[in-house]
Amino acid sequence: MTRRLAVVAILVLAGAVADAQPPRVVEPQPKIVVQPIGVQIQRLEEEVELLDAQLDTKRAYVRAAEVGVEGAKVKLSRLTRLAASGVVDVSEFESARLDVDVAKAQVDIRKAEMREVEVRLKHTKRRLDELKAPPPPPLLVPSPPKQ
Repeated sequence: MTRRLAVVAILVLAGAVADAQPPRVVEPQPKIVVQPIGVQIQRLEEEVELLDAQLDTKRAYVRAAEVGVEGAKVKLSRLTRLAASGVVDVSEFESARLDVDVAKAQVDIRKAEMREVEVRLKHTKRRLDELKAPPPPPLLVPSPPKQ
């Protein structure tokens, strides 16, 4: 009997402790909003247009970086001739050689940025085409033969 009273007392105390704790706050789950197909298509068309403009900008950056490489090469060529005749310090020649390497690295960076936009554009166009495609015909499951 004493054991039963002890178990009951423990259960009552545990319940009292549980009741004394503040209630848990449950965060509401975000609602999933499904937009109509027309709105989704319009949003994707706008995104394609924006990505096209960004791609044009990235192409211009690549061209500018390529011009920078050519300019650095011309400077290096000129300084190579001057360094050979002893008119220019060797440190200037080395600096010009590094400028060519830096300009080439800039071209690589700009090409990578352009590639990123190309990939995003490709994926957006694919999603747009999927939305514009007519839905597949419904699957007709034959009914079992009547017996």
